[in-house]
Amino acid sequence: MSLYSIYSSDDQDVKKAVQYLTSAATKGNAQAQWNLCELYAKGEGVPKSSELSMKWMKKSAQNGNVEAQLSLANYYEQDATKDVILSFEWCLLAADQGFPEAQFQLGEKLMNGIGCQQNVSLAIQHFEKAVKEGHVLSMLNLGLIYFQSSTLQNHEKSLKFLLLAAENGNIDAQHNIGYFFASKNEFEKAFTWYMKSHLANHPNSFSEISQMILRNELKFKKVSGFIAKEAMNGNEQAIKLLQELKERGEE
Repeated sequence: MSLYSIYSSDDQDVKKAVQYLTSAATKGNAQAQWNLCELYAKGEGVPKSSELSMKWMKKSAQNGNVEAQLSLANYYEQDATKDVILSFEWCLLAADQGFPEAQFQLGEKLMNGIGCQQNVSLAIQHFEKAVKEGHVLSMLNLGLIYFQSSTLQNHEKSLKFLLLAAENGNIDAQHNIGYFFASKNEFEKAFTWYMKSHLANHPNSFSEISQMILRNELKFKKVSGFIAKEAMNGNEQAIKLLQELKERGEE
C-alpha cells in the first residue's frame, strides 16, 4: 500500500494520506507503520527524516511486517550500524513468515556463519523453501552447493537447480551449466550454454569458449560462424582468438 494508492498526488490528498497513515500507525497497524517508514525515508508527503523512518521501521518490524523485518536485518549489516547477530535475528523472523528473500538471505548467513553458527544443511532447507516460491538466486545457490560441496555433491541435483535458475534468465546459472558440461567433457553442450550467457553479457563466458577452442576440446569449424560474427561486432577476445588460430594454422 503506497501513499498514492490511497489518494491522488494533489497536495490536499497527500496531507489526508499522511494523516490516515499516521493515525493507523499510531494505533499499531504494521503496514501503515511500514508505509510511514518509506515516506520519511523518501521525503514523500512529509519532511525527509532518517530518524522517523527508522522509528517506524522498528515499530513495523516489531509488529510483524516482513518487509520491515528484512529491512532492519539489512540495516544491521551496514558498516555504520553493524550488528550481525541482530541482523540474523531479524532475518530469521522474516524468514519464519515465509518471505522468500528473507529465506534466501538467512540461507546465506547460515552458509557463511554470519551472526550464527555455520550450518550448511539448514541453509539448504531455507534455500529450498525460497525456491518453492520462485526465488532465482536460491536456485543458483543450490545448484552451486550440489556441484561444489565435497560432502553434499550431487550432480543430478546441481543440474536440476542450475537449469531452473537459467530458465528464469539467470546468466550466472547459464554460465555454470556451461562449466558443468565442460567438466564432463561434453564440450558442445558447454558451448551452447556459454554462448547463451555470453549473449546475455556474462563477462567470463566468451573466455571459456576461447579456451575450449585453443585446447582443441571444441572444434573451431563447428563454431566458426559464431566466432566470426563476434569478431565483426568488435569483440576483442574473438579478434584475438582468430589471430592466434591463424598463427597456429588452424583458422
